[in-house]
Amino acid sequence: MIVVETPLDMAAHRGQSLGVTGWTEITQAQITAFADLSGDDHWIHVDAARAAREQPGAGPSRMACSCCR
Repeated sequence: MIVVETPLDMAAHRGQSLGVTGWTEITQAQITAFADLSGDDHWIHVDAARAAREQPGAGPSRMACSCCR
């Protein structure tokens, strides 16, 4: 684990691995709760039927996280 005193100290570790964590499943309930909290209630995140219809093979949970990869 890397420990730094200030955010600027991170520059000394540029290019190094900061560690790997296990996979975490993101559920539709979590996405919906985040949408409620953030106000981002775009249909692609919260309307499972429409997302399945308009994004075949990529329901709302997968579509919501695809930008994070």
